[in-house]
Amino acid sequence: MEKITKQKIEVEMRGLLNKKQFFVLKKKIETECLFFEEDNKISYFFIVTGFVLKVNNETSKDSGVVILKIGHETGNIFEEVYFKFNNNFVDDMIKIFKSLGFEKINKVPQIRYNYLLKNGIQLSLKYTPDFGYHFEIESIVNSSKKINKTKKLLTNFCQKHFLTPLNEDDMKKIIIKINKKHKFLK
Repeated sequence: MEKITKQKIEVEMRGLLNKKQFFVLKKKIETECLFFEEDNKISYFFIVTGFVLKVNNETSKDSGVVILKIGHETGNIFEEVYFKFNNNFVDDMIKIFKSLGFEKINKVPQIRYNYLLKNGIQLSLKYTPDFGYHFEIESIVNSSKKINKTKKLLTNFCQKHFLTPLNEDDMKKIIIKINKKHKFLK
C-alpha cells in the first residue's frame, strides 16, 4: 500500500456529450488548461446503494487505487477516501472485496483525459461503453462551508462552455439502465 488519503469533500458534476462535442471541447480546453494528463483506466465498480466503491487499474499510471465515495451515487457531493497501491495487486483487491460480500462488479474500461484548470477545477473528458462520451468536472474542498461556492464555480464553468450537467434524477435513470443492462437489477 502506497498511501491512504484522508477524507476530503469532492464536489462534482457530470454530463453527456456526443462525439463531436467531446473532441471540440477537448481541443478548446487544451489551450486553456494549466496541466494535462492521459488517465486511461479500468474501473471495477462494486454494485452498492448509497455510496460508490471501486477499484481502479490506472493503466496510464501503472498504479491501482481503491476509492470509497461516501454519498449517494446519483449525487454530486462526496466525502472521498482512497489508497493507492501497485497495480499488480488489482486482482487481489477485487478478491478481498468479493470475499467481503461485494460480488456484483461492473468492469468499466475508460479512456480519460484530465485537465487542471484555474481555481482548482479539474475537468475530465471520458469515454466508457456504458456512458459513452461524457465530462466530469470537479473540485476538492476541505470544508463543507465551501461547497456552495464551489458548486457555483463549476456551474459557471459549465455555462461558459455550454455544458449541461446531469441532475440527480438523470443520473439515477442512467445508473438503473446500466445496472439492468448488466443484469445487476431485474
